[in-house]
Amino acid sequence: MSDKDKAFKAAQRRRLHTKISGERKQLSSKRNELRSVNEKLERLRDAKRDLNSSLDDLTRLQSKTNTVLTSDLSKFVGTRQGKYDRKVKDVTSELSKINGAHRANKELINEKIKELEQKKSNLQGSISDLNDAISISMSELGSL
Repeated sequence: MSDKDKAFKAAQRRRLHTKISGERKQLSSKRNELRSVNEKLERLRDAKRDLNSSLDDLTRLQSKTNTVLTSDLSKFVGTRQGKYDRKVKDVTSELSKINGAHRANKELINEKIKELEQKKSNLQGSISDLNDAISISMSELGSL
């Protein structure tokens, strides 16, 4: 093998080493990003589970409150009856507002989970592609 051929192969090996090094850095970065996305997904799923539990509790409270507060209408008459009715309406309205806010938060969490699951899928694809590229580059390097 001539000196020119040896120099050419050495240059190819350097190029492949540089390429493999860059791909490994990208792979490491993608894996770290995937780990971060998985942690975020776990936290969001925990939050969603807690929120679902709170929503169930709130719904039961709303139902009990409506039942208890509206069952004793005959004890009040006149202006007291009117005040009582307004207070009952205020309490049930406030519980409905809280319930609605929690449901809106649940929808935001669901949207973020979907977004992160898509990002996770994309990252997994990128990691797979990088692994394939590294394998190909290593094969090329081995054949030199």
